Amino acid sequence: NTILTSEIEDVDKSHAAYIIDKLLVRGGKSQRYGTQYRSISKNGLVSFFPFEEPDTIDKRRLEVGLPSIKEYEETIRESQN
Repeated sequence: NTILTSEIEDVDKSHAAYIIDKLLVRGGKSQRYGTQYRSISKNGLVSFFPFEEPDTIDKRRLEVGLPSIKEYEETIRESQN
């Protein structure tokens, strides 16, 4: 059940975060880094799969070199235009 980025050697931490989240979501669990989303609504709202401990999502993202969840959401929206 515990997948840690330190266990994945020779992989960039931010890339490992995407892999970890994908595995967690596919396993029906909450994602750790907020990299996986379901869809984008017509009004631009991003629907993320649930997060582990949502109050600390930005702290975990920062630790692996990812932007804040708000910045990531903006990037997703911009990429759809």
